[in-house]
Amino acid sequence: MRHEQSRSNDVSGMTGNYMASVDFGAPTSDVAIVQDFLTSWTVPSVPVAPNDDKVIYIWNGLQAREQPVGIQPLLAWHPGRGSWCISCMYTKDGVDYWETGQINVNPGDTLQGHMAFLEKIEDKYRYRLEFTGSKYWNTGRNLDMPCPLNTILLCVEPYTTNYLDLPPDPLIKMRDISVTVTPHDGLQPILEYIDWKFSNNGVVTPSKMNGAVISHANGTGEVDFYFR
Repeated sequence: MRHEQSRSNDVSGMTGNYMASVDFGAPTSDVAIVQDFLTSWTVPSVPVAPNDDKVIYIWNGLQAREQPVGIQPLLAWHPGRGSWCISCMYTKDGVDYWETGQINVNPGDTLQGHMAFLEKIEDKYRYRLEFTGSKYWNTGRNLDMPCPLNTILLCVEPYTTNYLDLPPDPLIKMRDISVTVTPHDGLQPILEYIDWKFSNNGVVTPSKMNGAVISHANGTGEVDFYFR
C-alpha cells in the first residue's frame, strides 16, 4: 500500500483548498477522454462552530485542462443553515457559476458524486452530473460544456482561518474512487492505477497533514483529507 502525504508546519490559517488531482491530458485520437468518475464519502459531523460565518466545501469534480470550465457534485456547510447540504455546481467560463437546488443531508449519510461524459454534439461535450440515489434525483443534470473535461479532482475547501471551525472528526475519506477512460477510437483501456497528485495552499491542520493517498487502485481507491 502506497501513502503520499502533504505536510507543512503552518497552522495559522486555512482559507483555500486541499486538492488531489489527475490530468489525463488533452484528448486526441491517441489519448483517452475521461468517460466516468465516481467517488463516495460520508457526511462528516456538524462543525464545532455552526453559527460562525465560515463556509466549507467538499467535492469531487471534472475540469477542463486549460480552460476555467468545470462540474462538481458539492457537499457544503453554509453559515446560518444549521445542516450540511448537497447540490451540483458548474461553470462554463470560470466567471458565472450555476447550482442546482440544495438538499439537506445528515452526518453519517453516504454520498456518491458521479460525472459521466455522454456524447459529443457538434462542438459541445455533453456530461451527466449528479449525486446518485433516488433521494437525490433532483441534483442530476445533463450539461453541454464547451470543451472536454479531462482533469479529475478531489477537494476540501475550508474557507476559515481556524481549524476549530472544521468538523471535529479527524478526517474525511474519499473512497471507492472509480475512473473510466475511453479513447476516441472506441477502444477502452484498462485503468488499474490512479496517479493522484496533491496541491494545497501551504496551510494545514495541527497533525501537520492535510491529505494522504491511501490507495491508488481504480475502483477501490481512497484519498483522505484531514480536519485535525
